Amino acid sequence: MVAAQKLNIPYPINIAVAAKPENNIDLLPEVQRIGELLFWKKENLARTEWINLLIRQKKIRQQQLARYAFEHRWADLSVQATIIAKLWDHLTERFPIAWACEFERQTKYKKINKSFAMAIARQESGWNPQARSAAGAIGLMQLMLQTAQQVAKSNGITDYTGSSKLIAPEKNIELGTAYLETVFQQFGFNRVLACAAYNAGPARVAYWLAISNGKLDVISFIDSIPFSEM
Repeated sequence: MVAAQKLNIPYPINIAVAAKPENNIDLLPEVQRIGELLFWKKENLARTEWINLLIRQKKIRQQQLARYAFEHRWADLSVQATIIAKLWDHLTERFPIAWACEFERQTKYKKINKSFAMAIARQESGWNPQARSAAGAIGLMQLMLQTAQQVAKSNGITDYTGSSKLIAPEKNIELGTAYLETVFQQFGFNRVLACAAYNAGPARVAYWLAISNGKLDVISFIDSIPFSEM
């Protein structure tokens, strides 16, 4: 997009519309099990069942399932369907809105806006409230245990008692938005640097800034980040 802007040429954004779900999707035993698992907050088990269902389907059926998940507000399963089926142009199903009220409440009096915080959560966890990374980050906003403890202490969040709290969306959002606001302020309200610091840690970003010595524009700085996931 930036290259197109520099060259002054149009950058088309393709938005595909998913096929309408067939009525019998509700009757699939896998879908019924997934609904039960989600009701009992067994998101990871539901996710496994969902993936096993998706990989056995043809493309058109995968589209229908992605749309079905979106319409039923299964945000993380909607995202997962677009990944499995490579539905990159299905922006509605790729970027569903989730926990909007919680993000509104937790950002209302902060220096960050709701859409910024929600974008971080979507990128970090794909809206899976029970997501766990190989590095040990937990929950919607993928908080490390030490970070969560520090944020809770510095913000007077007394009801945070340990890692089990981080899979609760409300508590994870409270801690995650507090941490995001901290790094946002620390790096001069620069969203690029705040995003990098949120993911890689403030110390690494400070080091990258020092070695680049102000000689890189924002795109070059992003491209030079030595983290493949960024």
